[in-house]
Amino acid sequence: MTSSLNALKIAIGMAEKERDTAAGALARAEPEAAQAQAQFDQLVGYARETHARWSPAGRGSATPEVLRHHYLFMERLDQVIALQADVVKRHQRQIEQCRSTLTQVQSRVQALRAVADGLLDRQARATARSEQKQTDEMAARVSANGMLYSQRENDHGH
Repeated sequence: MTSSLNALKIAIGMAEKERDTAAGALARAEPEAAQAQAQFDQLVGYARETHARWSPAGRGSATPEVLRHHYLFMERLDQVIALQADVVKRHQRQIEQCRSTLTQVQSRVQALRAVADGLLDRQARATARSEQKQTDEMAARVSANGMLYSQRENDHGH
């Protein structure tokens, strides 16, 4: 059983390292996702502000050439916002994957520890039974020796 326990300890150690690696990946992915979301929010805010500045009243005094550039700029800005939305989604999927991996590895660590605890309990019960058996055998020998001594005393003394 000791070799089984040693093998379990090695497996637990490897699973714990894997868990720590997964936790580190999640810890790095979360701020990266937050930064991507912040950039997306900034772009959307900038687009709203720019659009508000170019309300119908503001467009009235603009030349057709300026308006064309504005519309091209807004089109490009919408493209950048769409690209950034994809980046945000990719980061969110990465976080979900990191969390899933972390959950799986944590479950594996817990399962391995439960198996190791069960093995230790069985070993402890086996040791206790063995010690109890030895104690019982010793008590039986002492008792038998005591009876022999008593019988000899009775045989010699009376």
